[in-house]
Amino acid sequence: MRATPPPPPPPPGPPDPPEFSPEDQGESFGYSGSSEQDSGSSKTPIKPGQKAKRKRRDRPFGVLVVDDEPAIRAALGDALDSENMRLHEAGCLEEARRVVEDRAIDLVLLDVKLPDGSGLELAEELADSQPGVQSIVMTGLPNLERAVEAIRAGACDFIAKPLDLTELNHSVARAMEKRRTDTKLQDRVTRLKRICKKLNKSRYEVTQQVDILCNDLVTAYQELADQMKHMQVTNQFRAMIEQDLDLENILRTCLEQVLNQVGPTNAVVFLPSQSGGFTMGGYVNYSFDKPTADILLSHLCDVAAPRIAEAYETKHLTENEEISGWLLDDSAWLTDMHVVAIPCRHEDECLAGILLFRDSSEPFDTDGVETMAAVSKVFAEHLVKVIDVHHRHVEDFDDWDDDDDDGDAYVPF
Repeated sequence: MRATPPPPPPPPGPPDPPEFSPEDQGESFGYSGSSEQDSGSSKTPIKPGQKAKRKRRDRPFGVLVVDDEPAIRAALGDALDSENMRLHEAGCLEEARRVVEDRAIDLVLLDVKLPDGSGLELAEELADSQPGVQSIVMTGLPNLERAVEAIRAGACDFIAKPLDLTELNHSVARAMEKRRTDTKLQDRVTRLKRICKKLNKSRYEVTQQVDILCNDLVTAYQELADQMKHMQVTNQFRAMIEQDLDLENILRTCLEQVLNQVGPTNAVVFLPSQSGGFTMGGYVNYSFDKPTADILLSHLCDVAAPRIAEAYETKHLTENEEISGWLLDDSAWLTDMHVVAIPCRHEDECLAGILLFRDSSEPFDTDGVETMAAVSKVFAEHLVKVIDVHHRHVEDFDDWDDDDDDGDAYVPF
């Protein structure tokens, strides 16, 4: 197939055009060697579950002849003209570059000496920009040095003028085969890159999932370790108070447990009184002088204890704004301190409240706070037991604390 108008007829006696064998007609460019129409064979039916292979779009093998002599271009065009080829012609480098840019070119036959430069320049440009395009260099002055230059420029072959059509036939056949091989190789590389990209994506997703699972395992292990620690501490505390029914001893043991878990701190245990308010069951003074501590703890009995009794969860307050939102106008007593308020509940009843507070320069450890919250449940359960025992020994529970000036509903201190 000729892409340009045919040149004038060549001189009498032109050589026969080269015949390209079926092996030279590869799938990449529609050179199947035989077709269904030629052989009369029908398409092979696709079995269930078998995917049909996609066929490459057939197209002729694009050949560009670059020579400043029209007669040579015409002779090469006639020699190479076939249904499997689309021929293009150019008389100079500039024209050849335009054809390469606009057309699908697979093979370039070019002369070394051209009006606007050397054909080796085009061969080198094609080797850099379109490595798959094959170049065959033609020259009327063949020598070893020029052949080496052509190969270095990226040409796949080097033939001398005047052209021997048998040699040309073989050279073009080799170029076509190399073009097909390069195309298949490039397709394989493209497929491998696509597969590698999918594998990398899958690997990344698996890595993310593994990271998430590892983080979940670490979190679960940490939670389990914390639960085991809480269980160990609460069991120890339960064993320490299990046989003790003396409230004063129980409170002392509770405060010792507080100090063991959170370190030195101001601590107070509030107990409900018969009058409906709260009384101070026991305390630890860590950072105040005694007169100040007495005033502060008495005030906290009135303002903090009721709020602890209303809560169902432990409060860990670390900012002045949080403390102000909890104690409102009475928050000035605990400015610049960290506060932990722990309700000791059994079922739906608050039987005691524990308040811890110290300077913000000594913050409470979260793990220690959680451990004390677990201990508070054991403390509340034991208070129920103490109350039940006293109920069995006192006929009128309302008169139990008549002699107690503080109005304590449980036991006098």
